[in-house]
Amino acid sequence: MLKPKAYLSKFNFLAIEPRTEVVTLNWLTAFFIFAACVILFSEQLPSYVRQYSFQVFLLISIISISLTGWRPLLGINAKVVVTIFLLLFVYFGALGILELVMHLFGVTGVSNPLTGRSDWFLLAVLAPFLEEIFFRDLVLKAFFYRLNRLWLAIFLSSLLFMAAHLTLYPGAFFLGIIGCILVIFTKSLWPSIAFHSISNLSLIFIPAWFPKIWQFLIEQGLVSQFYR
Repeated sequence: MLKPKAYLSKFNFLAIEPRTEVVTLNWLTAFFIFAACVILFSEQLPSYVRQYSFQVFLLISIISISLTGWRPLLGINAKVVVTIFLLLFVYFGALGILELVMHLFGVTGVSNPLTGRSDWFLLAVLAPFLEEIFFRDLVLKAFFYRLNRLWLAIFLSSLLFMAAHLTLYPGAFFLGIIGCILVIFTKSLWPSIAFHSISNLSLIFIPAWFPKIWQFLIEQGLVSQFYR
């Protein structure tokens, strides 16, 4: 039975069963223990294990948590579709404007596509899908249920999402904040999954399509703040 708290009436789509909350927080704790083990033995592990082990862990945790009766917010309606299209328009429109501004300020930029990458599926599909379900659905709901403060739940879930990347990574924190806002606005994970996917793939298309922005990020030492 859902915990009878008044604040859930306005955000009933964020309601979570007590058992699901406990299991989620247990898996969240286990994730960081697992991450510590991967770091400890990273030199002995093959690169593909280091690359995909976290996603495999999240998949197992999501399947386990689903046994409590929880189901992810994967509904699709007109609002969700329109939001995704607006995201694409605003995202690429903003990049186009920034590219023009860089040109006006004399940034030359050199087209430098990052070739030789083999992790397109991980960047575009696997990581966005699993990470959004775990952090923007389960962890956000669990913190909101326990803390009774929506913005605090957003902040903490985004902070832990950044920590899950095992480095000080502001790009992940802000991605988490925006993802949470998208989930709350649309009551669906699809816009946040789309935004996550685009953000990951920007590591590939910004150097190729927006070379002046990429050059500026390199010169200002900002690449490591947004990309691992």
